[in-house]
Amino acid sequence: MLATLAEARVPDSVRCETVTHIMNMEQRGFLRTTLRVPPHMLDAGAVLQAMGSSAHGLTEQDVRERLRQHGPNALPRGRPSTAIQIFLHQYGNVRKVIFLLISTGAAEIVLFVLALASNVPLPLVAVQLLWLNLVTNGIQDVALAFEPAEGGELARPPRPPRERVFNGLMIERVALSAVVIGGLAFGAYQWMLGRGYAVEEARNGTLLLMVLFENVQAFNSRSETLSVFRHNPLRNKLLFFGTLAAQAAHIGAMYTLGLREVLGVQPVSLAHWSELLALALAMLLAMEAHKRLRCRSSGRSVS
Repeated sequence: MLATLAEARVPDSVRCETVTHIMNMEQRGFLRTTLRVPPHMLDAGAVLQAMGSSAHGLTEQDVRERLRQHGPNALPRGRPSTAIQIFLHQYGNVRKVIFLLISTGAAEIVLFVLALASNVPLPLVAVQLLWLNLVTNGIQDVALAFEPAEGGELARPPRPPRERVFNGLMIERVALSAVVIGGLAFGAYQWMLGRGYAVEEARNGTLLLMVLFENVQAFNSRSETLSVFRHNPLRNKLLFFGTLAAQAAHIGAMYTLGLREVLGVQPVSLAHWSELLALALAMLLAMEAHKRLRCRSSGRSVS
């Protein structure tokens, strides 16, 4: 077989990779340092000599000796998850999806209630609200369902048998998210109206801010206790690239003739972008502070 490999008309890189793949490090070093030629340029006899073999193969004694020296040619098997670990992982992901949907929906309610109570024009019209839900809940909630396990599921204390999905922690996080997102979005809307923005321009800025808020919230939803900075964003590629695509879709709508007229959106300046992004990141800081306080009170670490 080696003679055929040496004589075959295949690319040099392929032959080199094929031959050296069946050699250990000492044998490769011998070929490169002693013979000073790539393995694919040798004849079959030289390669067999470097490998300590022959055209007839290894004897039974040689096989036993190499098995003793190098061990069996087998990959280590990972430890499979137990049924309870799988259940706890899936239950945790269900809570993450519910939290994202309920917290962002509650924030939109807070935004509209504040606007009605202040007797100002509605901050978003119906088509903008539909668009907001499309680009922020279209793929992010699905991606959260595939969030990898955080680890340590069996090390946590068991939940009370009668505990509901909307336990104290869930209610706290939803309430905090609704107040921060809804309150800041309404404050930004009022601030834009006060600076002389037309209602349509203020709605455009508010819609962009809400898209940023809810995309940030998708990453806040990845864990109830662990800091977002402890999560590798590429560990859940569907969430990472899906959120980027959703944000890009909204930016594209702001520049697309016809669509931007339907949605009532338009491009904004870089300075305005910076202001809105800074506000959106406040949601990240608020949730990080809540996780730290919660974990400190329970004696666990968030980072």
